[in-house]
Amino acid sequence: MKYRYDILKLIDSEQPIGRRVLAQKFGTTERILRKDIEGLRDQHLVQFTAKGIMLTDIGRETLIFFQHNIDMIVNMTAYSDQIKSQYEISGCYVVQGDVDQDFAIDEEMSRLMGQRLLGEMSDGDIITVTGGTTMASIAKYLEPTSLNVTFVPARGGLGEDMSMQANSIVAKMAEKTNSHHEVLYVPDEVSEDGYNALTSERRVQNVLNKIQNANIVIHGVGQAKVMASRRQSDDDIYQLLDDHQAVGEAFGYYFNMDGEVVHRIRTIGLKFEDLNDKQSIYAVAGGTSKKEAIKAYLNIAPKNTTLITDEAVAKFLVSDE
Repeated sequence: MKYRYDILKLIDSEQPIGRRVLAQKFGTTERILRKDIEGLRDQHLVQFTAKGIMLTDIGRETLIFFQHNIDMIVNMTAYSDQIKSQYEISGCYVVQGDVDQDFAIDEEMSRLMGQRLLGEMSDGDIITVTGGTTMASIAKYLEPTSLNVTFVPARGGLGEDMSMQANSIVAKMAEKTNSHHEVLYVPDEVSEDGYNALTSERRVQNVLNKIQNANIVIHGVGQAKVMASRRQSDDDIYQLLDDHQAVGEAFGYYFNMDGEVVHRIRTIGLKFEDLNDKQSIYAVAGGTSKKEAIKAYLNIAPKNTTLITDEAVAKFLVSDE
């Protein structure tokens, strides 16, 4: 994108300009430049005339737009590259802004995740998804497909708004993509006796097998105390989280800033130790309020994780704080 912007900028300053001269100014060959020039023509951004290449009206409008936005695009790319390198994860995408200040940023992260999923899905995939507002938004950006894929919830219910629970979310995702889904009608946290009883049920076992065999995982990252509150945890759990300075939570694991697990609960569904053999893991979370939780998670995230976050979190992740 930056390369084609630079081509438009040079054409604007030199037009009309021949392809050979344009290639010389870019320090490349006419053959290599041809594909980009023809791509710009196909997008109606430039036109070929007898005198040389010139911008169209659409091309001039596009150039003006990017003159105001290219620095932002370059900065977001720089954040992504640094986060990938610093935390040794497979991918990172950064959306401009702060979810805590503008909920439209959450929608943009969800849209981006939806695009990534549609681009990656293949026949026979099993996709497991956690709950939460961001996960619920992703379904809106999925489209019908002829692929044979199955969506399964990554965990049981938290006793929250049904629309935010993983069961409801995978049902919506399956509906939008014309695919299949399974439900897991069990609580997120159970006693030992409850765990043994529920996991012995044949229907629950079937869903758990699909979760274990899922090759794509999409999940959020929670703040430790917020997740404890959603689980209606006892006072002694809050005290434990305080004593060990827990900041984040994922898959029933609570961890401190160094990524050390300080508490875990007995859950039915996907566990943190199940992640390492997954094809793709997407962590989608943003907002200043979650920056410490996200950083803590990245300290223990599997290498095959792709983070989708916002600018507020990205700045914190690459800082020395």
